[in-house]
Amino acid sequence: MMQMGCGSQAVITKYDGLKSKDIRQMALNNGYLFFANITGVSKIKASNLFKNLPPPILKLRDFISNGKSQSLKHEHTFPYDSNNIQIEYHAISYKSLNDVKYEYQLLPTDTLWRTTQNGHFNFQALQPNKYIFKIRAINVDGVASDYTEHHFTIIPAFWMTFWFKSLVLIIAVYIGYHLSLRSIRNYRKQAKMEKSLNKLRVISLQSKMNPHFIFNSLNSIQNFILKNEKEKANDYLLEFSKLIRIILQNSDSTSILLSNELDTLQLYVGLEMKRLRNSFQYVTKIDPKIDLEKCSIPSLLIQPYIENSIWHGKVYNNPNGEISISISLINKRLNFKICDNGIGVLNAEKSKLIKTPHNSMGTKVTKRRIELLSDLNQELSEVKIAENNITDSSTIYVGTCVSFSIPYRIK
Repeated sequence: MMQMGCGSQAVITKYDGLKSKDIRQMALNNGYLFFANITGVSKIKASNLFKNLPPPILKLRDFISNGKSQSLKHEHTFPYDSNNIQIEYHAISYKSLNDVKYEYQLLPTDTLWRTTQNGHFNFQALQPNKYIFKIRAINVDGVASDYTEHHFTIIPAFWMTFWFKSLVLIIAVYIGYHLSLRSIRNYRKQAKMEKSLNKLRVISLQSKMNPHFIFNSLNSIQNFILKNEKEKANDYLLEFSKLIRIILQNSDSTSILLSNELDTLQLYVGLEMKRLRNSFQYVTKIDPKIDLEKCSIPSLLIQPYIENSIWHGKVYNNPNGEISISISLINKRLNFKICDNGIGVLNAEKSKLIKTPHNSMGTKVTKRRIELLSDLNQELSEVKIAENNITDSSTIYVGTCVSFSIPYRIK
């Protein structure tokens, strides 16, 4: 390589015809530049050294997709599975003797410019998209060609497209929505059936209570007749008939007005007093906020506990015997408290009175009815039984209190 000045500047290399770098002597004569070295003398036309050097000529030689050569055009389109692309370019630069560099980039995947001397460009497993391949050639003198662009598109498969994904999403939402609706309908249907079944269970349990209650009353009437107490038997029968009518009217219903329930209890307690021939106090304390004529409660809800106070608590043996019913309204719930001053739960257990079949039916059936009725209202009531906490420790009449609550319902 040799540099010289003649009004302008050029670098003389082997591409200009310089045979060797070992220059022994150089001379300019008749427009030629002569070089002498150990191998001989060579000459170069001086006028060629100072011309404006032309840029390389860049040509697309081949475009290959999945090993298949494509027609040479500015833009190509391929399906999603023809995504292995090979592009071949060739740069023509006579002075450079094919010693050319290439600068290229593939948009939008690669925004950096890369340099190579190989005119073969390989891109494997390209994703569906629109691509622009940009390239230029640079010769040994650093003269670059203009950028050349080649456009090609890889089309996505139908299941990769936005419309297909949107359709799948819509179908999935539609199916999920209808499955949810069906599930909700089935749940509501099942809940409705369960509610109906619970109503039937309540009525069934109530039908078990009614014969039990009627049986006790009939025994009392029989007792009066056997003792030839006709007037008492007649009075008792009249009161009993009223009670039977009320019971029959409510035998197929799960609820009754609170006022009617209290009237029924008054009839029942009066009948028991006549049958026992012993008197005791019967007291009711009703919260004035409760609307007795509109408030609805399960029928025969309180009676079994009063029956237990009379027969198992032996409240009638206490000279100051008393049964009290307290009903209060707190937080939209009716709170019942039935207390007596009989012998109490523990003493009754010791005497094995609570374990008799008589009590087993009344207490267990009533407790089960409260649980079922609470399920119907989706609110659970707990029945609590405890001693009455009577302060006089010298007496055997410690008493019993039963408490529970149900939702306050207005018809």
